[in-house]
Amino acid sequence: GEIGDADARGIEGEAIFLRVHYHFEAWRMWANIPYYREDDTDVRKAQSPSAEVVTNMLQDIDAAIALLPATPRNSQRGRATAWTAMAYKGRIQAYARQYAAALTTLREVRTSGPFALQPSFDQVWSGFQDYTNGPETIFAFGERRRAKWQQRELWRAAELPALGKPLRVLRLPSTVAESRQLLRGRRCRTSPRVDRSNLERQQREPQCGGV
Repeated sequence: GEIGDADARGIEGEAIFLRVHYHFEAWRMWANIPYYREDDTDVRKAQSPSAEVVTNMLQDIDAAIALLPATPRNSQRGRATAWTAMAYKGRIQAYARQYAAALTTLREVRTSGPFALQPSFDQVWSGFQDYTNGPETIFAFGERRRAKWQQRELWRAAELPALGKPLRVLRLPSTVAESRQLLRGRRCRTSPRVDRSNLERQQREPQCGGV
């Protein structure tokens, strides 16, 4: 076929891993949830007891561990690996209060997996590109459009002093409308107005113009 056996196994493992991930998030909130598989056709499937959901997740995560490679497929850091799935298994066991099993699983990840602590604590939370996806990262994903906007804003701030203009303070958008305008590459400003009836400061709707 067009897809090799190794890639096919990796794709199947990633799909099973993601099924576990989304069921885990639902289980954390509601405990008793329906557990869906690829052959289910009823979208109103009955809920399963919490303990049964845990059993299903652990069965699936073991299947994912067996299928996934030890390194990210296509060298893409956002893809799950066998070590990612094993660490996730330990997380499920800990949330399910299977503490002894969780310790065994997570200790194996710590001693045999490809992860390590950052040499300096400030590098863990740094926004610098050099420290992203560091040795402590087991599984992470990002939002592309927001990241692109942030990079564009940081580039402008860095360039302004060289142009002889005052450095603009970067801030997060305060309204949905402002966020949308920023994502379209436009800068918005808000200006306060005073309601003389109660002298409370309010905010106008964002006034947007081209950058």
